[in-house]
Amino acid sequence: MKERPRKYGNKRTWEHAIDAVEARGGRATVAEVREFLTSHFPNYNPANAGADLDTCSVNCESRGAYTAVNGAPRRTDMQHPGDKLYKHGHRKDVFYEIYRPARHGVWELYEAGTRYLAVRRALNATE
Repeated sequence: MKERPRKYGNKRTWEHAIDAVEARGGRATVAEVREFLTSHFPNYNPANAGADLDTCSVNCESRGAYTAVNGAPRRTDMQHPGDKLYKHGHRKDVFYEIYRPARHGVWELYEAGTRYLAVRRALNATE
C-alpha cells in the first residue's frame, strides 16, 4: 500500500504528538500537545490532537478504531512504533505520558469479534 504524502514534514501526525509529549518532559495534556503542534505546524488542525494522542496510547479503548496504525493484533512488548504513550484520567482530566512497560504493564490489541480491535492489559509478558 502506498503511503499518503505527509503534511507536516517526514512524520505522521501521531508521531508529532509523541514528540510533543517528549518535549514537555514526558507528560502532557491534550491542550499542551495542541499548543505545541500548532506552534510548530501552523496548518495543523488542533481538533485532531486528542485522536493523535489516543492512536499511540497503549491503554486507550478507542485506539483500535485508528486502523492505519492499529489494524492488526499485537502486544506492546513487540516494539511497535505506535505503542509509545500511556493515557491517564478521563474527559477534562486526561493527560498522557511516555509508556513504560515496567510501570504500566504490557497491553494488547486483540480481536474481540467487533468491527475494530479491542484493548486489554495482558496478564503477563509471556502469555
